[in-house]
Order: sequence, then C-alpha cells, then structure tokens
Amino acid sequence: MTAIIDKITFYIAALGGVATVLAFAVGGVRVGLGAFVGAGVALANWAFLRWLMHRMADQGTSHRQRWMLLLTAKMIAMMMACWVLITGLGINPMGFVIGLSSLVLGVVVGALVHRTMATDDSSLSEGSSANSEDS
Repeated sequence: MTAIIDKITFYIAALGGVATVLAFAVGGVRVGLGAFVGAGVALANWAFLRWLMHRMADQGTSHRQRWMLLLTAKMIAMMMACWVLITGLGINPMGFVIGLSSLVLGVVVGALVHRTMATDDSSLSEGSSANSEDS
C-alpha cells in the first residue's frame, strides 16, 4: 500500500511543479506565485492525510471519533488557510486553484499509473507461467 501512496505523493509534487512553471509562463509572476503556494498547500494537505491514514491503519478503528475530529479540524484549518492566503496575503486565486488542483490530478494520475503498472506486471507473470506450462 505504501508504494501507491509514495507514487501519488510523487505525482502531486511533480504536477504541482508543472502547474507552477506553466502558470509563471502563461500568467506571469502573480499567477505563478499563486500556483506555487497552491501546490504547496496541496502537498501539505496530502502529507497530513498520509500521516493520519498511517496512524489510523496502525491503531484501527477503535478511536474512530478522534480520527473524525482530526479530519474535521484539518478541513476547517485548510479552509481557513485558503481564505487567509487569498484574502489576507493577496495570493492570486486563479494561480492558487491551479496549484491546488495538483492534489486531485496527482491522486488520479498516480492511482492510474500504479494500476496500469500492476496490470502489466500481472499479465507478464501470467504470460511467463503459461509459457513455462507449454514447455
């Protein structure tokens, strides 16, 4: 399970970097800076979720209310952070959303790549076992 999580983390960071570079190239410094901040928030959000899920897996569902409270607090903190970054610090909203979208895109692309590679590996091993049965 950690292989797919590591792969997703890589894709979130990579796509955040690509989004930031494209935002700088197309939208200029303000949009690029917004994308950079948004990608950072996306990666921080994923890192916290990753940490929390590992703890939940280790401890099981016995502390379900504590986990729900932590997830709720994380969501509130994320909403407040986004609001402060955009309204208080003047981060460009369009750039911020471009960078933040790396979270969703990274999860989707990472999962698809992992699944495709797993499917290819299983078909290769099935093919090699079929070939060894023929001989």
